[in-house]
Amino acid sequence: MRIPAHPFAALLTLGVLTANAMAAQEFNLEFRVERRSAADLSLDTCADIARREAEAVGYSQRVQRFPNQLAVVSGGPRGGGGSFVVYCIAVDDKTVQLVQVIDYQNRTRPAAEFADRVHKALLAAGR
Repeated sequence: MRIPAHPFAALLTLGVLTANAMAAQEFNLEFRVERRSAADLSLDTCADIARREAEAVGYSQRVQRFPNQLAVVSGGPRGGGGSFVVYCIAVDDKTVQLVQVIDYQNRTRPAAEFADRVHKALLAAGR
C-alpha cells in the first residue's frame, strides 16, 4: 500500500483502514443527547455527575475540563470490553450533554443501562 504524502490524505487513509477493521467486529453503541439551560446544569456539575455514576458501577473514569467550553468524562469497565464518553458542552446559554457507550462484546443491555443511568442522573440535576 502506498502512503499518501499529504497529511490530510494520510489521515483519511488511516480513517478508512480503521473503519474497515471495525466493520468486521461486532459492537454495540448507545447514546443519549439532551440540551439544558446552563443555569440548570453547569459544565462542572455535568462532569461531576457523570464521574460519580461511572464510579458507582465500578467503571474507571477520567475527567478533562476546558473551562467555559467543554468537560469530557471517559472510561469503562475495569475488566475491559467497553468504554464510555460523556461530553458536557457549553453552547451559548445551554449545556449539551452527550452520553456515548460502546460495548465491544456486542451486549446491548449493559451499554443501554449505563447510558440510561447517566442520562437520567443528569436530567435529575437542577430540578
